[in-house]
Amino acid sequence: VHRKGGIMIAATDLLACTQVKPPGEWGADIVVGTSQRFGVPLGYGGPHAGFLATEEQYLRKMPGRIIGITRDSRGKPAYRMTLQTREQHIRRDKATSNICTAQALLANVSAAYAIYHGPKGLDAIGKRVHLYACALAQGLKDAGATVHNEHFFDTIQVSVKGKSTNDLVKAAEAKKINLRRCSDGKSISISFDETTTIQDVDELIEVYILIYNIIYTYTYTHICMYIFTIKKKKKNILIQFDFRNKGKKSNATQVLQNLSEKSVTSIPSSLKRESEYLTHSVFNNHHSETAMMRYLYSLERRDLGLNTAMIPLGSCTMKLNSATVMTPVTWPQVNSVHPFVPTSQVPGYQTMLQQMEQWLREITGFDGVSLQPNSGAQGEYTGLMAIRAYQQSKGETHRNICLIPTSAHGTNPASAAMVGWKVVPVKCDVKGNVDLKDLAELAKKHEKQF
Repeated sequence: VHRKGGIMIAATDLLACTQVKPPGEWGADIVVGTSQRFGVPLGYGGPHAGFLATEEQYLRKMPGRIIGITRDSRGKPAYRMTLQTREQHIRRDKATSNICTAQALLANVSAAYAIYHGPKGLDAIGKRVHLYACALAQGLKDAGATVHNEHFFDTIQVSVKGKSTNDLVKAAEAKKINLRRCSDGKSISISFDETTTIQDVDELIEVYILIYNIIYTYTYTHICMYIFTIKKKKKNILIQFDFRNKGKKSNATQVLQNLSEKSVTSIPSSLKRESEYLTHSVFNNHHSETAMMRYLYSLERRDLGLNTAMIPLGSCTMKLNSATVMTPVTWPQVNSVHPFVPTSQVPGYQTMLQQMEQWLREITGFDGVSLQPNSGAQGEYTGLMAIRAYQQSKGETHRNICLIPTSAHGTNPASAAMVGWKVVPVKCDVKGNVDLKDLAELAKKHEKQF
């Protein structure tokens, strides 16, 4: 890519980077990804922070703000705004994005997760996730399955031979496990995270054994040998256990112990991470509940909050929601649901979303409502796209001028520019009120285009 004069962009996973060599070490110029599952529950696909990292030469092209460290008037270390050249309130409709700070809360959650666990804790979590994936891959191979990907961190793809993917998916659903059907129609994909247990691995192996009605044998010398003979008896399946030894380890535990003792990994040695990470003291000193609580409180005391003053701007960042309203977000029934689960498994979510859409339609008088936008900037962009689609349906694509007051939030002109419109600023007085005379003149001037 570099030889051809290109810029290399890599998408990565934060937890995977605890075990796999990070993209910056093998030549990536820009690295992007999501922090979801890095301390943030899946939440049925709910909000989570993204991240973007790049080299210094591209710094001035980054959206958002760059915070640096300096010294204050007393010579003490202090943080300051270092760079904000691409910020919307400066460049307005010339900004490269309409990015908003609504996901800062989720970024802080991921940061707190890293602070609490530290590099050693995250390394242990990453190793466990990878080892469980390896255990399932090896266990399924021992049972005769074909695992497509030789190298992986947390996800494996398994062929379904002689059976439909539906057979395997339904057998797994009977054990309350969801599997993903791959686009080839002949394989399924299984992913792991820190919530996965060895019992989950065990049940997945058992599902495969049952669906194929096979004999499954473990022959590890350091562990007892289990022979699973599965026979069909009318419509029932009879499972016979032959314990040659009194040890009573589960299928997956046997595989796991064998892999652990041999230090088995599916990550090539050339791609294993060897460099240190999270070396700052903040990531290495707050690993107990008390220490973490005190640290978070020390940060809270430095910030402006509803417990100290009114907050003038930023309702889209959830600051104005009461504690009682926010509590359900922490319920596992709400925050642990995977976004790809069948809708039949989430009637509560479906009811909640449909009721919210109905209520908003009744309040606004609109025919349809989208719950997708996660911030004010995303909401206004969605609204502008709806307006543009309406104009296109009427054959009025020439209407491409958007009148926006100079006092408007910077995301307004930035969003209009992203839709492809030309922004014409409307004057305001010293208090920020719209100059109605200027507005009338501009409306008259651009009446056929705005």
